[in-house]
Amino acid sequence: MSQNKQSLRWDYFLLVEADFIETHKYVHPSIYNSKTYSLKYWQILQCICSEIDSTLKDICREISPDMGASISGRNWKISDSYDLIRNKDKTTTRKCRTEWDKKFQDIWSLQIFPSNETWNNIQPWQAWSSQNYDKEMSIPIWWNSYNLIKHNRNDATIKEATLENVIYAFCALIALLIDLDFSTIKKGPIFVPSNFFVVPGFPHNLVGGGSF
Repeated sequence: MSQNKQSLRWDYFLLVEADFIETHKYVHPSIYNSKTYSLKYWQILQCICSEIDSTLKDICREISPDMGASISGRNWKISDSYDLIRNKDKTTTRKCRTEWDKKFQDIWSLQIFPSNETWNNIQPWQAWSSQNYDKEMSIPIWWNSYNLIKHNRNDATIKEATLENVIYAFCALIALLIDLDFSTIKKGPIFVPSNFFVVPGFPHNLVGGGSF
């Protein structure tokens, strides 16, 4: 992936994050409000998870360029990304799959902190770190909520558009973008240009996502 494309991903992240920060005028982003839901959170959750879907597909294309058409297809699911990354998919070479599985070990356990101190550290992909992972049963809760909202727009599903799900989805996207930064930035530090989230070990608040 080109550095320019990756820079655009961080710019989009900042755009959506700014919308989220704007909601703090009305709902304090505390864990005590974690189950608060709204149409605005609905909109933000769809934006973030759509970007997660796109980012995971880019990662899978890097792992297996020959699968480009399948990855771009409408039937590709988040669990298919897991299969490709964690050596479960047999269409890529064992060497390639093993290298990416090793690469992602740190991403699965990456800890991200919302700047509001009421939240504990968040590991949005922790369920994928287990060797005993069941790809259907361990799909992240926030992703299931996104799918409910995406395919069933009614008064019942809006309750899935919570502050908690939005925060977890943001953290999941940050983890993936950091991983792609390692692939595209050849020298210099990797920055997390967030105004709300902190990742220990990574400088933040540099607009642009890194040394682009």
